[in-house]
Amino acid sequence: IKKEVVAYKKRRKMQMEMAEKYKKRMDNILKSEVYKDDIKSEMMEDLDRITTMDQGEPISMTKLLPKQYNRWDVLMVFISILHLAKEDLISIKQRRFPTGEILVSLKPV
Repeated sequence: IKKEVVAYKKRRKMQMEMAEKYKKRMDNILKSEVYKDDIKSEMMEDLDRITTMDQGEPISMTKLLPKQYNRWDVLMVFISILHLAKEDLISIKQRRFPTGEILVSLKPV
C-alpha cells in the first residue's frame, strides 16, 4: 500500500504542475494583443454583417459564419456576439435551449 500511496502522490504532484503550466499559458494568451485584436476585429465584422442583413427579423447565428467554416469560426462568432450583446448593441435569444438555433437582432439606437 505504501508504494501505491507514493505513486499516487507523485502523479498528483505532476498533475498539479501541469495544471499550473496550462494556467500560466492561458493567462499569457488572454493578455496578448493578438488575441484582443482578433476578438475586436471579429466583433466589428459580425456587427457589420448583422447591420447589413438586418431587415427587422432576427438573424440566425449560422448566417454570420463563412460558407465553409470550422469549430474555431463558430466559437469566434459565438464569443463575438456575446461581447456585442454585453455592449448592448444586439440582443440574442435561443430557441429550444440548450441546442436550439441562436438568433441575433440589432437593438434600436
